[in-house]
Amino acid sequence: NYTPCIAREEYTLKESQSFIERFFNGRIAPLVSGFAKSEQLSQHDIDELKKVIDDWEKQQK
Repeated sequence: NYTPCIAREEYTLKESQSFIERFFNGRIAPLVSGFAKSEQLSQHDIDELKKVIDDWEKQQK
């Protein structure tokens, strides 16, 4: 049996951060903007992103 050393979520987060750092100089906005401009974001995606940002802003206060 194979047992991973780290959880899938942790691995995904680290790889995502590495990807954004390498290709977008650590900035997320250009990545999201690229998806938006190519019309690959659904209204559901947009609503989810807004909620994530709203929740994050509330936690920062």
